[in-house]
Amino acid sequence: MQNLFNEVGKIETSSIYGSVSSIQGLLISVKGIDQLVSIGSKCEIENRSGETHPGEVVGFRENYTLVMSFYDLEGVGLGCKVIIREAESVIY
Repeated sequence: MQNLFNEVGKIETSSIYGSVSSIQGLLISVKGIDQLVSIGSKCEIENRSGETHPGEVVGFRENYTLVMSFYDLEGVGLGCKVIIREAESVIY
């Protein structure tokens, strides 16, 4: 059984991401993730320095996902990655 745990620990994790197509204030239009997220999905917005800032999906327009950043977007530009975060556990 321990061997199984060791092998599972070696599995690489993957991340799913889209890219920034436009920015209006703190609202970002993202292409490439519209079929993978829903309202309220959490994201990480990566700037050109590799730092990430949290955001949340707030809507959809045509084939774009609208993400609202929780912080400023300094260093974020067209083509930057927007990574989908795994759902977090929530207690109601």
